[in-house]
Amino acid sequence: MQNLPNDILFNIFAILCADGYTVGDNSAAPWNLARVARRWRQTALSHSSLWANITLSITRSAHLSQCSYLPLALERSGTHPLTFSFRSLLPSSDSAPLKHIIPALVALSKETRRWRSAKFCIPTNVIAILLVELDGPFNCLEEIWLEKLEREFKSQYDFSEKGVGVDLSTLFLDAPKIVDVMCDFDIPFQLPWAQLRLFRYHITSNRMIPYITSIPHLCPQLKVFKAQQWIADRGTLGTITPPAGHAGPAILPHLELANVGLQPLLDLMTVPALKTITVQSSAEDDHIVPLIQRSACYDLEMIIAMKGGPIHVMHLIEEPKFTKLRCLMLMGPSYNPLAIFSALRDRASLPALDAIALHGIGVPHAGEHYVGCFALLRVILEVVQAREFKSVSVGMFSGMCMRYSLRSVDRRLDTSDCLAKLEEQARNRGVDLNIMFCAQNFLGLLGLPGMGNFLN
Repeated sequence: MQNLPNDILFNIFAILCADGYTVGDNSAAPWNLARVARRWRQTALSHSSLWANITLSITRSAHLSQCSYLPLALERSGTHPLTFSFRSLLPSSDSAPLKHIIPALVALSKETRRWRSAKFCIPTNVIAILLVELDGPFNCLEEIWLEKLEREFKSQYDFSEKGVGVDLSTLFLDAPKIVDVMCDFDIPFQLPWAQLRLFRYHITSNRMIPYITSIPHLCPQLKVFKAQQWIADRGTLGTITPPAGHAGPAILPHLELANVGLQPLLDLMTVPALKTITVQSSAEDDHIVPLIQRSACYDLEMIIAMKGGPIHVMHLIEEPKFTKLRCLMLMGPSYNPLAIFSALRDRASLPALDAIALHGIGVPHAGEHYVGCFALLRVILEVVQAREFKSVSVGMFSGMCMRYSLRSVDRRLDTSDCLAKLEEQARNRGVDLNIMFCAQNFLGLLGLPGMGNFLN
């Protein structure tokens, strides 16, 4: 190492620092590199790029010392564009942590002209303090994430000019390089729309719906679009129409990933290049098939439907143009897993499909979609034998299922035997298999308390 040229030594340091560093962590690069020898220290301190990828992660009070090291880290990063992540899980009601966190945020706010990627996950009232402090310019900013803490996800905060004293909506309007925006707060940011590639928003208020539903018409270059809502009292949305000056659904020719929790958005988009779509509730599920038909996006590779249904899944299975769909994940009581797996026994149905997950089936209000465990497991066994699956995951709320499948000792033995055969076939064919039941005594009823692959 002593004979290595300085440029080679720097390249090694750059590799060690490529994923960034935690401020003040003397056990990791670049802090520890600057403590080895004089030449190493000179090399580390003379290359500001080694210090420009910063992480502050304050999950307990002992981590607050990171804040005191931040000014030194910023000084050593010189004028290099900054990539940083600031995460604090400490309660915002506790004034002691704020005495450390607020000065650190103020120090960062003075470097906005150097921000390249800025990610914040801190209490809502602290986010408000930060945003009020910011005034740009954001000459280098490419990515901004304003993320809520999980414990505050459904909470509301007044970010209006009346609530915080300034108009935050235009804060990032003059950010010439910004392409990636994520925000969990009800702030209708005005952005340089034409250049955006990734847009992710969570809203908690009905007043944000017109803003969110205007995005497809404003951002023709989007590749990733996620729009979720956590609205306690949604009321009646009524008919959502395209924004003024736009007629019909927006064409998003580059959009590959859509994660939508607001039904009107599905009716306002045409997405011919879509690869993955996720919907979050039954209100959105019914609009997937019309979206697919309108967009002719038959290159879809993954569909995920959460919290209900149905998404007319049989239409998807029976559509011969779906030759690339490889993953199907459905969650909720409205799906008929017996019909789905029965259709999949035909290898011509969704020929590329190699991963399927059906969860939350068989709950008491599922009506005619109750299934017997034995009948379903038998069909799954036939599918595993007939197709080249990599992953099969089924989760059943088994209270009602057991009344069908465990009425007699004979049926219990049938189910036990089917489980054993299914496990053997999955192991022999390299299938990642997970069969999950919610009844605490289900495996005991089957006489299989030791079957580790079947989760209770």
